[in-house]
Amino acid sequence: MASNSVKQTPKAEGKPIAAKPYSPPEAPTLAGWLFPGYLAVMFIGYLLLRIPVATVAGQELSMVRSLFWAVNAATLTGFPQTTDIDKFPAFGQDVIFGLVVCGTLFTLIIGGTAVSRILRLGHSDAKIAWCAVVAETSAIFIGALFLLFDRDRTTFQAVFLAASAFGNSGLILGAPPDATAAGARRLRSKISRNPLRVRNSSITSIVFDSGTIRLARPPVAIT
Repeated sequence: MASNSVKQTPKAEGKPIAAKPYSPPEAPTLAGWLFPGYLAVMFIGYLLLRIPVATVAGQELSMVRSLFWAVNAATLTGFPQTTDIDKFPAFGQDVIFGLVVCGTLFTLIIGGTAVSRILRLGHSDAKIAWCAVVAETSAIFIGALFLLFDRDRTTFQAVFLAASAFGNSGLILGAPPDATAAGARRLRSKISRNPLRVRNSSITSIVFDSGTIRLARPPVAIT
């Protein structure tokens, strides 16, 4: 007789295990797209800065400087450069402005997503992204509105400064708001052209000391 070398598997006790239905892999969430999207924005900015119309003829940026400009603007680092943004043509300024805005939006979305996950607030990715866009747009509009009180500043310069300030990038286009002694001197010249009166009491002197304005009224005689 042939030896029975094949072992018989014991029968499973209880109910048979049902096979799990096939479920396709989940699509990447917004958080999964942020990092590759961030890198893609910097790469696109680098390519746009390499276009000849982005710089002045004869002052084209090298590969390293173009990459540094793109990363510097998108990451909101704000390192000072040898070439000022004012020397870029309109297209180059638009590219840098777009990088600053995109970098700010990425920062807001990443921070909002992290806070929502840690504190278990339950906000959806779409809601966080929408709130980031609303906050960015509102900050730029309100900031530019106040910056336009300076008539020497163009609308685009005001919008650029508002976006840069909200994102804390440190990049400046045009003249920044001056709160130093030079700004005080300009204010003094404006005041000298417009005499001030407070309740029919003339202000006889305006003292500027280290940029600080002090209004001195004439002494009141006591009889």
